[in-house]
Amino acid sequence: MSIIRRATTEDINSIVTLMYAAYKPIRDLGIHFESAHPTIEKVSNNIKQNICYVYEVDNKLIGTISLRMPWSHNPGPYNFPHIWWACYKSRL
Repeated sequence: MSIIRRATTEDINSIVTLMYAAYKPIRDLGIHFESAHPTIEKVSNNIKQNICYVYEVDNKLIGTISLRMPWSHNPGPYNFPHIWWACYKSRL
């Protein structure tokens, strides 16, 4: 069974693990990309300050996406909501 739901603080460690694995190719290329360097603190702040979802299959987290809103603490360059962090596990 699969489900998409809002992320909670209970998901922090799983999201950090997922993001660290998913963004390894970016780090290997030496590209500075904020989501390629996840920490517990950054993911916790993302869940609390933005709209963050997780995608689970058989109770295993395989994807996450978050939206950054213009009225948030970190609104971004334009006055529109936009995708902030997104990644998925490429192999189940």
